[in-house]
Parts: sequence; structure tokens; C-alpha cells
Amino acid sequence: MSLADDEETLSPENVAVYNEFMWPPIKIEKVHKKIGSLVIYRIKCGTGGYGVVHKGKLLHEGKLVKVAVKLQKVASDRKSSGIEVNFYKESNTWENVCIPKMLHHMDTEEDGIIIVMERLGPSLKTLNPGRFTMKTILMIADQVISILEGFHDKGYLHRDIKPQNFVIDKTYTKIFMIDFGHCEKFLDDEGKHKKEGECFQVVGTPRYMSVHAHTGLQQSRKDDLLSFIHVLMFLYRGRLPWQDVNQEDSSQTPYAVKVCEMKQDTIPDLLTEMGSPFNDIYWQLMELAFDERPKYKDYRVLLSDFGARKGIVFDNKFDWIK
Repeated sequence: MSLADDEETLSPENVAVYNEFMWPPIKIEKVHKKIGSLVIYRIKCGTGGYGVVHKGKLLHEGKLVKVAVKLQKVASDRKSSGIEVNFYKESNTWENVCIPKMLHHMDTEEDGIIIVMERLGPSLKTLNPGRFTMKTILMIADQVISILEGFHDKGYLHRDIKPQNFVIDKTYTKIFMIDFGHCEKFLDDEGKHKKEGECFQVVGTPRYMSVHAHTGLQQSRKDDLLSFIHVLMFLYRGRLPWQDVNQEDSSQTPYAVKVCEMKQDTIPDLLTEMGSPFNDIYWQLMELAFDERPKYKDYRVLLSDFGARKGIVFDNKFDWIK
């Protein structure tokens, strides 16, 4: 391991010596606070559904590991953070579902609930240079549809599918799903699907949520997948038509309603632009009943066949791998 591999633990003296002789120069991360064996840095990984996520380090099972630390402020919705902690306790027991492990959690008076997770790599939003090639779009789709299948089969909906909520691991080839502040169990204790009804609030990110989710009705598995198709459109095109809707100029018609209307007007053309399998998958999902299980494997086959016709090989050589 080189000196730069563990730059967050270096002393100022060692950094000065390293920077005098080596390139690129490194810097020490400034500490936000220390709580026992947990060090939280000022630098942020991002913002979650109900909190801010910082970089950090934790002494875990005798090893100092890099972590992501989600801070939930007391003034915010503590109930939602409690739901997320309970979710991680359950998901920590799962196998073959690409979700980061929760390593530690605590409830503090100053910061509220703190969730300490494995720290992974950058998000698809960060990695996107403006637009991805079709090869990368297809390989992303193959992995994420598989992730959502495993996640749904555990009885959960994500309800906030967006590029920021998919990150890559240290190999830069495996995608993980993060941020479960909006997740919801759709199966009851007997394994039966909840009945369709009003949700009484719009849940998710307007830019990516399904048209159905805009109505405030309860979401189901198909809504996660429809939202993901909107994510793919964004990653492929670099911009979505409804991003031009002015959020501040919504005195007559609410912003979310305007976005929903524009989605309905423009999605058919966007699907045609991307290719026939995206069009087929989208409308198959739209026709599913509320409690009907999506055909995940069929969707992946449609996309892989489409790629094969274009000479695309799923070799994990994504656009961000130089």
C-alpha cells in the first residue's frame, strides 16, 4: 500500500513530505466530529432521503474501514430514519442483493439517528459525462433490473429510483443500490400483496418517478421499474424534456403536475429514440396489474438480444473504465 492509499489518516508532516516528492499531491480530510471509534469527516458523499451523508472511518471487527455516515438531524423525520435502520437490520441478513451493509448505528441527542454503512464508489449521476453509450446503458440496465428483482422478492419497494441512488463498488464494475429512506414493505406478514389505495402523499423524485406515482396513489413493483426507465433515458440523453419545467413558476399549476403532463406527452418519442426493447418493456409494465409481478428476466433477455444485434458484448467495460 502506498502512502496515498490511506490519505485520510496521515499526519500533516507526512503529507508535506509526500507532496514534496510525489504526484498527485494529497490532502488530509478535515474531521467533522469523533464519536467513540467513529470518525466523521466534513466532506460529504451526498444527501439521502432524510439526511446528509459524510465520509468517515470506523474501527470495525479490529480493522479501520472507510464508511459512509448518514446523519439524521433531530428536527427531521426521526420515524423515517428508524424505518431505515430497521430495514438495514433486515437487509444485512440478505445474500446476493447488491445493497451496502450497515456496520453500526446510534441514536444521539445532537445528531439524531446515525447510520454507518459500507462506503462504496461514485454514483451513476457522478460518473455520467453527459450521456452514456448504448453499451453502458444496456449493461447498467441488466444489473439494476436484477437488483430490483432481488429487492422486490424480499417484499420491498424502493420508491426513489434515481441516478444518485446507484453507486459502483471498488472494482468499478458492480452496481449497488442505496438510500432507503422512502422504502416500503408491500407484502404483509403473511406474504400477501397490499391492496391498492391512496398514499396521501407523492413519494419520490418528480424528475424520475412514474406517471402513476405522480397521482399520489400507492406504488407497486412496476413503479420502481418505470422510474428506472426514466433514469436510463436521462443517462442516455443527458437531459429530459421535463427538466425545462420551471419549479418556481408554478403558481397556477403545481410543478409535479406540469412534469407529469410533459412526461405523458414526450415519453413515446423518447422510447422510440432509445430502441424497441425499451418501448416494449415500458408498455408491458404499464399494462401490469397493481399486484402483478414484473417479468424481470424477460426484460433482461429483450435488452441483451437488442445488444447482441448491435454487436454489443456485456463485458463490464463501462464508459467510466479507461
